[in-house]
Amino acid sequence: MYTMLFLALLGFAIYAITRVSATQLDGVISLINAAAAFIAAKLAFTSSRPADVDSPYGRLALENLYALFRSLMILGVVVVAVVTNMIKVIDYIVTRKGSEPEFGLAAVYTAVVASVIVLILCALLVGEPIHQIRLEFGRLSGRRADPDLDTAVREAITAVAAEHADDLDHELTLVDSLAISRGKATEIDLRVSYTGTMSVDEQDTLRANTFEELRSRVGPLRLTMVFSDYPIHVQPTI
Repeated sequence: MYTMLFLALLGFAIYAITRVSATQLDGVISLINAAAAFIAAKLAFTSSRPADVDSPYGRLALENLYALFRSLMILGVVVVAVVTNMIKVIDYIVTRKGSEPEFGLAAVYTAVVASVIVLILCALLVGEPIHQIRLEFGRLSGRRADPDLDTAVREAITAVAAEHADDLDHELTLVDSLAISRGKATEIDLRVSYTGTMSVDEQDTLRANTFEELRSRVGPLRLTMVFSDYPIHVQPTI
């Protein structure tokens, strides 16, 4: 956080001396990163608090919101920088008048016109926040946004079932699963069917064992395990 704050001040100072817009853009992004680091430090504590009556699903989605709004801020800076510097370029092309930057400390930029540098930087930067925004919107809306994580969970469940097949009195079938990244943890929803009859105590024991096995393979998680013949998206009918 302090490093990014220093880089932001340094970027603004060099911009004040050289008037090279690229250094101003770098300063703004460093400032956003400094603020993001400060917020992240607070969220690291808040989001890791255990679930309670008011937040029965926990607070892990706060980390998704953090990533979403940080990406939105960076995207906003990039869009403003593109518009501002496109206006400068168009104005120069039309009027053939412009102010030459005082490169000095920013001598590395002397090879090309400084607004052009900003546009190149924006072109390189814009993809990541857009990707992150789409990813976090998907996670927050409950879409299958983490296919690799989904696959890893299915493979872990298959491995658990194979290892403990002889310990079970019932034949279990994984009907459906959904895994969504919630910051440092994973939210997992399982639909499992079984043969024969199973008491509530047996279901709770199976749920607890599945939680421990998945946690050892996947890491921190919150598990919802429903015993049903229907996949997650299907509403059973009478």
